[in-house]
Amino acid sequence: MRSSNAQTPNKHSVTLAAALLLAASSVFAESPILLVAPPEIQKAKGNIAPKFEGAEEKAVGLSAAIAAVAEECRCHFFDAGLVTSTSRVDGVHLDEDQHDELGLALAKAIQPLVS
Repeated sequence: MRSSNAQTPNKHSVTLAAALLLAASSVFAESPILLVAPPEIQKAKGNIAPKFEGAEEKAVGLSAAIAAVAEECRCHFFDAGLVTSTSRVDGVHLDEDQHDELGLALAKAIQPLVS
């Protein structure tokens, strides 16, 4: 049975993601694919803390793993952690201003891909 705590991304999920992306890229050969790595999770705070206990350690290396999948699948890559951090309130999600910052940065990154 699956625990309610955040799960560690493992090599099987990364391999599955790579296989799915390779399949999608062959079907949508003309469409660029952009993989977005989330900002690093901080220590969770507030009511959600028990659910995300230890997530900050488990997610170490996630951005690099997503970047490797993007490279393997010849997809574009965007590291959201270079634009914003996670919430000052709960340490996991994004706050309103962070959504704004990320949205603007993604729009700038996507524009050349769709032009």
